Amino acid sequence: MKKILSSYWLWFTPFLLLFTVLVLKLHTDKMIGDEQRYIDFANNLCHGFYSPKNELNLWNGPGYPIVLMPFVALKTPLIFITLLNACLQYLSIILLYKSLLIITNKRIALVLSLCWGFYFVAYQDIPAILTEPLTSFMVTLVAFSIIKYFKQNTKKYLLCSGISIGFLCLTKVIFGYVLIFSILSYSVMLLINKFWFKQNTVKLKNILVVLSIALLTIAPYLTYTYSLTGKIFYLGNSGGVVLYWMSTPYENEYGEWNSDFFTAYCKDGRACNESFLRKNHEKDFAFVNKLTGVEKDDAFKKLAIENIKKYPLKYVRNWFSNLGRLWFGFPTSAFYQEDIILVRFIPNSIILTFFLLCLTVWFMNFKKIKTEINFLAIFIFLYLGATSLMSAYPRQLYVIVPILLLWFGSLLPQLVYIAQKLTDKKN
Repeated sequence: MKKILSSYWLWFTPFLLLFTVLVLKLHTDKMIGDEQRYIDFANNLCHGFYSPKNELNLWNGPGYPIVLMPFVALKTPLIFITLLNACLQYLSIILLYKSLLIITNKRIALVLSLCWGFYFVAYQDIPAILTEPLTSFMVTLVAFSIIKYFKQNTKKYLLCSGISIGFLCLTKVIFGYVLIFSILSYSVMLLINKFWFKQNTVKLKNILVVLSIALLTIAPYLTYTYSLTGKIFYLGNSGGVVLYWMSTPYENEYGEWNSDFFTAYCKDGRACNESFLRKNHEKDFAFVNKLTGVEKDDAFKKLAIENIKKYPLKYVRNWFSNLGRLWFGFPTSAFYQEDIILVRFIPNSIILTFFLLCLTVWFMNFKKIKTEINFLAIFIFLYLGATSLMSAYPRQLYVIVPILLLWFGSLLPQLVYIAQKLTDKKN
């Protein structure tokens, strides 16, 4: 009995109850935003294909639709999908706690896990059929598997690390590009290791093995997309239009995505600037929408590159605005600002402050930090870098908050040491 009461599974059960209540109270069977698309893709998979027949639609990866397949095949009530979200969010807290216990003490592990549990910004998508709860879970599974692999050096955690990274790439395709950059980065790092990094060469090779397994995991999907497009490493056809919006050269536009009809944010009586966007972009969309599939995606990329070349400073301004949207949800050009920004501002400003402090400490102590922690940090920095170049939103930040908290926990002793040194100097 005492062992059960002291179990961390029991400690964090209130969060599972909270997430379940959120689902029961807020879930609706009315499809909103991207929800119907994920259901449609899952239904396609149940019938033996992914992209609709006679049409190229690879807007998102197959990771989440694969998870939805049993629910769609069995025609279960949609609320069961969102109840799964509640379980995944709860499990992400458990995995974060177990990961932190390996690299820091029990008190810090508990505090940081509670920080993730109470991070209410992540609550918004739990009652919806969206990828974010699954992504948060996969991120924590990646971190836990990597840390356990480097601690125990077993094939079980080696395979789990690689496969979980691969499935994360299939869930959020931007991680696929992070995977490629990670492989390139660690290949270069291995080559110059003896001259600068002084890390354990065996561990660097192990990282490359993990990344290779991840690449093999997504290889069947890449083979499938190649058969449809003739392009190597083609993960999706949504990147072109997103980059196009990010490259907008017009004043009073800040680079966030909008729909083909410029009405993506004109719902629920919300005031928006549809006519303003239509005036600036209708001509481009009229031209591109005559195309289909890869040609359409390529046309948007071409227009985006032309905008960036002609107006590089405006793209830099859009990039800076993009960082604001990533962390706080503003500025926006598509609709008038809402007070929800103030809700995000408090937790995200705290995380951003710790992020900047830890970044400095991390650079100063890079050679002393464990290879697996450095890998997780580099993986997330590459993700943040890639995200900042495209239209970003707060949901793209909060899915990687668990790894940021894990990283904070690994650097906390150095932060405390620096704070004590500064205090001693003042006294």
